[in-house]
Amino acid sequence: MSNDKVMQAAVLNAPGDLELVRCPVPKAGAGEVVLKVEANTLCGTDYRLYTGAKTAGVRPGVVPGHEIAGRIVEIDEDAAPFLPGAKVGDQATV
Repeated sequence: MSNDKVMQAAVLNAPGDLELVRCPVPKAGAGEVVLKVEANTLCGTDYRLYTGAKTAGVRPGVVPGHEIAGRIVEIDEDAAPFLPGAKVGDQATV
């Protein structure tokens, strides 16, 4: 891997196959922000993905865990009114 910034992600390759991998930190696209996740939890649906109880619409390589909280570390100019350093979660409101 190059000297670009990297992060860790738990990737679900298949039911029962959850792998911790290093991958590039994403860049903010148009109207987007990049969030440094400081806390995460898995919900019932994530558990169903892991056990294979839910397979419809699930692709190998998915990163489960949408229940997050953290801080904005990068922002696209069209993502106003969010600001770098702001604390946000998966239900952010302004």
